[in-house]
Amino acid sequence: MKINPNTDYSALFSSLNTKGFNTAFLSDYASIKNGSYGKLMKAYYNQKKADVADAKATLKTDNKAKTNKTSTKNTEKTEKVKEVDKKTSALSNAKTSAENFKSSLSSFEKAVAKGDDKEIASKAKAFADSYNKLATAVNEAGNTKVTKAAQNLLDYMGSNLNTLSRAGFTFDESGKLSVSEKAVSENKSSVETLFGKQSSFASNLESKASTVESRAKSALNTEKSYTKKADYDNTDYIGKLYDGFM
Repeated sequence: MKINPNTDYSALFSSLNTKGFNTAFLSDYASIKNGSYGKLMKAYYNQKKADVADAKATLKTDNKAKTNKTSTKNTEKTEKVKEVDKKTSALSNAKTSAENFKSSLSSFEKAVAKGDDKEIASKAKAFADSYNKLATAVNEAGNTKVTKAAQNLLDYMGSNLNTLSRAGFTFDESGKLSVSEKAVSENKSSVETLFGKQSSFASNLESKASTVESRAKSALNTEKSYTKKADYDNTDYIGKLYDGFM
């Protein structure tokens, strides 16, 4: 018997349904023969490829979102660190400026005690310069307590403005202190009244400058209670003090 390979013979067995004899394979054979099975497999695996591609795209998007989120957090943390460093630097400068002001005041007093006109004029100028640097540093620090302490110092100098003027010291409209070396030399009595051995002005001025220094130091310690990561550092003295109440 000749069999034509291009002929579908499955129909010849379609009526067979005897017990124990499964004819389902004939339908499968027909599906394979006419190509429908192949089309089905192609469609199935194409869908699988599409699902895998979608999964990869979703994963890529999620990873990108996580990366962006991490980058944003790192940027925010970096900004916090910069802000803390900026405040720390400004407060440190205010503290140092207060120390320098007290030092220049002491040097001025010593020069007045010695009576050397040239040295008195030189130290008077250094005193005025140190005051101006202190005022600038306090403004840049932007700390309320430090500013208030510096204002007390300024108010105290203002209350003795007449004597300061006779001694050669003047304030301009911006609050900058200047001194006339000639006036200082020509008005020794006024200079001695303010900066002589028996002067309460100089000692009170030093006390108020110490308050500025102390406030700046306290604020500086508070800022240093945070690490470079802008996290709370409980190893700092203030941190330990705070933790004692937790």
